[in-house]
Amino acid sequence: PRQIEAAIDRAGRGRKGIAALRQAMKAWTDPIKPGSAAEARLIRQLGSWGFTEPARQHVVRDRNGVPFARLDLAWPARLIGLEYDGVKFHNPRHIERDEARQSGLEHLGWKVAHADRFDLRAGDRRLRDELGALLRRAA
Repeated sequence: PRQIEAAIDRAGRGRKGIAALRQAMKAWTDPIKPGSAAEARLIRQLGSWGFTEPARQHVVRDRNGVPFARLDLAWPARLIGLEYDGVKFHNPRHIERDEARQSGLEHLGWKVAHADRFDLRAGDRRLRDELGALLRRAA
């Protein structure tokens, strides 16, 4: 991403396609980086499905304003979150922690969808349909 940004800067302002290129690179160049390459692919996939751009690494606070959890992606105004469940951080050793976190988020009014590597396969519609339904209900 740094090399591409440098090439954009050398090319100068006003060049055709620069805005689109910067938007496409946003998953890699934002100050808060996605947690993984798969998470970045997920962000791109959401855009291709026509979803509005989510907040990244959104901190959910409890009713007292204390940070409770950080969601990979979120639509905070609608209390909808999306977590990418990679094997490294979401495996059988973490089931109790993940379930307690999910329950706490639900108690705070959040609905959280979960994605994994299978949701990034071409043609898979499960996540698109689930997330679309959640966002429509919250609108």
